[in-house]
Amino acid sequence: MSELKLSPFLTVDPGLCRTCLHASVKGTNRGTAYLRCTRAAWDDSLVKYPRLPVIGCVGFEPAEGEDAGDALGDDA
Repeated sequence: MSELKLSPFLTVDPGLCRTCLHASVKGTNRGTAYLRCTRAAWDDSLVKYPRLPVIGCVGFEPAEGEDAGDALGDDA
């Protein structure tokens, strides 16, 4: 589910964010898309707009039906 939400809009591989519950893609009128971490609104250890691809994140939570994979690390 999460993968379908992200893949059509981003031109860069989002990495771990591809299957994260907290990942959200926001588009602009000019056609640019940004991946936003919604967990960053209440978790100060995360950044609102992470640099992609994310290879590790302490706030990673797999979206419903996704495997946790390797969420180790602290790069958000």
